[in-house]
Amino acid sequence: MNIKNETRQRILEAAIKIFAAKGYNGTTTAEIAKEASVAEGTVFKYYKTKKQLLRAILEYIIHEIVPSVMQKPFEADMPSSSQAELKKEIKRKLMEKIGLISKNISCIKILVNEIQFHEDLKNEYFGQLVPDFILYMESVYRMGVSRGVFRDINPHTAVRSFVGMLAFLVLDKNFLNKELDISMEFDNILDIYLNGVLEKRESNV
Repeated sequence: MNIKNETRQRILEAAIKIFAAKGYNGTTTAEIAKEASVAEGTVFKYYKTKKQLLRAILEYIIHEIVPSVMQKPFEADMPSSSQAELKKEIKRKLMEKIGLISKNISCIKILVNEIQFHEDLKNEYFGQLVPDFILYMESVYRMGVSRGVFRDINPHTAVRSFVGMLAFLVLDKNFLNKELDISMEFDNILDIYLNGVLEKRESNV
């Protein structure tokens, strides 16, 4: 990596750190420059405006983080012989994805916090991110249905329910309860999602 690219990256990483901590509106380019150990004028050399920096962060999320999370769809490896094998494989794959998300949690925080205040960016970036991710997860669910692993129900509803549980787990671990045993919690989520919460009782019919 040459010096120009190193400087650009350092400024971007500084912006991610401070935007995540103080918010876009609460951050000045002077603070970003100080964090990146460059002159404020250098920030504007690489990013003409603070909004351009925010765009660069969202571009990074869309083109770097999202492909990493979504690469190598696991439906090709989905076992169909037993629920135990299914749970083990789902956990292994999705724990990898959760790890990537947690590693980049500052970027995700910026996305969630700022996208609601920038209508232009919301349409441009959120419109790419959410539909693609949902369609990807629906394709995984349909593959499970075709292999007799999952029930044949509306895949969008099934995916929304599961992703919602995972999203709150990531939120809980990274912002509310950092001591949370994420592996154990994931086992509980899988058990609830796959088996439900009702006590199994013999039918009176």
